Amino acid sequence: MVECAESRHGRKLFSSQEEHAAKLAPDMDWVPWILINGKRYKQAEDDLWQFLCDRFIFPRPIHCPKKIVY
Repeated sequence: MVECAESRHGRKLFSSQEEHAAKLAPDMDWVPWILINGKRYKQAEDDLWQFLCDRFIFPRPIHCPKKIVY
């Protein structure tokens, strides 16, 4: 993975993703910056798995942590 990331092709791929991200979230100034269906969810930045289990995965799998009310 490191070899790819440090290669010319890897840098080109990263650059194209950076441009794509800038179009989706022009205010993005750090990562992680979680967008789901084009909407930013700051709560997801702290614990993505918890957030997805609580808000997006239905029915809730038994592997999900205990639900948190946002």
